[in-house]
Amino acid sequence: MNLKPVFFTAIFLLSLNLFAQSKFQNGYYVTNNGDRVTCLIKNEDWKSSPKSFRIKRSANSEAETINVSLVKEFGVDNNLKYIKRKVDVDISPWRLSELNYDSNPVWEEREVMLEVIVEGDASLYFYEEAGLKRYFYNIGNGKVIQLVYKKYKTSESAIAENNKFRQQMYNSFYKCDKLTMQDFEAIRFNRPSMSKLIIKYNDCNGSDTKVMSNIDGGIDFNVKAKVGVFNNSIDYRRNSGHHVYADFGSTTGWRIELEAEVVLPFNNGKWAAYWGLAKNSNLDIDKAKSGREFGFEYAAIEGLLGIRHYLLINEKSKASVKFGYVMDFASKFIVKDSNGGIIWDVNKISGSFSGGIGYHFKDYSIEANYNFNRRTVEVNTPIYSSDKNVNLFITFAYNIF
Repeated sequence: MNLKPVFFTAIFLLSLNLFAQSKFQNGYYVTNNGDRVTCLIKNEDWKSSPKSFRIKRSANSEAETINVSLVKEFGVDNNLKYIKRKVDVDISPWRLSELNYDSNPVWEEREVMLEVIVEGDASLYFYEEAGLKRYFYNIGNGKVIQLVYKKYKTSESAIAENNKFRQQMYNSFYKCDKLTMQDFEAIRFNRPSMSKLIIKYNDCNGSDTKVMSNIDGGIDFNVKAKVGVFNNSIDYRRNSGHHVYADFGSTTGWRIELEAEVVLPFNNGKWAAYWGLAKNSNLDIDKAKSGREFGFEYAAIEGLLGIRHYLLINEKSKASVKFGYVMDFASKFIVKDSNGGIIWDVNKISGSFSGGIGYHFKDYSIEANYNFNRRTVEVNTPIYSSDKNVNLFITFAYNIF
């Protein structure tokens, strides 16, 4: 049976499902008139501040698009919340190539959707648009104020920082006896550091604090140990003199693999980049299945690099589709005559694109992978030609950490 069209079809259908389906979760929005509407909201874990969001009035209803100009607040599944506020935003250039010599913020009033990071007597917010990233805070029902952090030039080769955010937080929170001068001096301009200080301030005041699930705002790192089996086909030809052909047919072997994966901090952790090394078992076949009575030996270490996209099924399991590139390192391919003598020894690295589908349950997973037109050894000369196609491999994995 030719597995190629079956596997391609499976990858295609799962890819469509992964990219087309996203989970609608319990949520709400508040209109500009103050009306609260309970609904289902498509949680896209927005990287930039959203301009609109998709809702369903009920599980079976048609999806609608709500523009944020019509609402002043919305939330998803009790762990993601945006509020609309009119604030002063520093629009100073932030790319290194565009920095200038001005250490002062350049203010522009905007009405924006702010992501709530920490909510309590003191709250922390985040705003991002077109690469511009800004943090804001307020106390009680007070004005929402941006925390100032700006890089600027002091010479063509030197860059300094305006760290006014530390002074702002000190002026607002210094009365808390649980916070020391060292706490304020140690604040870093990132989500975890500033969140911890505000949480500590709220605790000092006896205020209830709600911390959103994405407080870390960072990436997850996984290391996976894998074992599996692979299938390939090999043939050998000599094109000069006496024409020789040997077909070794389809062979199966085992493989071990170590993979590192970085889960990216947006779109609900559905995107990941991976890289790894794999060792296929050495193959040593004494006799071809058809043609001349040749044998061969093969050994290689593979390097893998690619991206993976997840589809969350439930809290414990998910499916995935991945695309990447595979390349051999330290490969060995030897053809032997009937007496075991070496008549051809080639060391040639070849790579190919690959695709795969998988199922993941807690720390365990299984993946089927297919190499597209891969020839681990590909030689085509007036004298010799040979193909070794590693087509399909299936692996079982465990997350080490």
